[in-house]
Amino acid sequence: MAAQLVVPIAKLGEVLSPSQTKTLVTCPAKWYFKYIRQLAEIADGALALGRAVHKAVQAAMQFKKQAKLDLPAAHALKIYRDSLAGEFRTAELREDEDAAELEAGGEALLSLWLKEQAPAIQPVMVEQEVSGRIGGVLVRGFVDLVDQHGTVIDLKTKGPRGRVEVTQDDVFQVATYRRLLPQASGKGRLDILRRLKTSKVDTVEFQVTDADLRFVDTMYPLARDVIKAGLYMPNRACRVCSRKYCSFWRACEQEFGGTVNE
Repeated sequence: MAAQLVVPIAKLGEVLSPSQTKTLVTCPAKWYFKYIRQLAEIADGALALGRAVHKAVQAAMQFKKQAKLDLPAAHALKIYRDSLAGEFRTAELREDEDAAELEAGGEALLSLWLKEQAPAIQPVMVEQEVSGRIGGVLVRGFVDLVDQHGTVIDLKTKGPRGRVEVTQDDVFQVATYRRLLPQASGKGRLDILRRLKTSKVDTVEFQVTDADLRFVDTMYPLARDVIKAGLYMPNRACRVCSRKYCSFWRACEQEFGGTVNE
């Protein structure tokens, strides 16, 4: 879960990030509502949980990078609880979400990750801003975690029906950092934290290919051109175009008409 890069409106299209570009590819209208209209993106309970886990992991890895020791689990869990309380103040929980259950589930996942995965990771980069030119476009972003082997590691929290898979977005992000970071090997790793009856962490590794790098080289200039042209169509055929997954569905119906799926 990467940090968001804030870019002045006047420079949109001149400076891109992996998250900006992935949003634009998924749904140009969503990009428009987020970066041009600057509408608030309201988190549901699951997203709030994911953000809180991310903050705790970031703190644990930052501590380990400096001290070469694992942060005590009790400290990381306190960071998680405090962060989640803050997230819940602005989140809008869905009807099927319970705050107490979410908190307990996230705590169990974080505890498991700290026990099973964190000890073997020696971070060399944690939540660090990186930049460079790809296809002639200035690209900036925040890399969450890079270990001593040059592997870019990302954590995802998912519910019981969440899939264990590497998506094109995951590949795009790691390929971007392979272009921007000499330390990045092109290897990516996903630690997928799943809220099941018994908490589980699934680890999936992948390697970006030359074809993946060519795709990155192509997409950033194309994204810049789309932004400069001001063409922001809604992608209602996208599998994540729904009231459940998009905070901007009301604005989308008002601006473009039609109905966004439940």
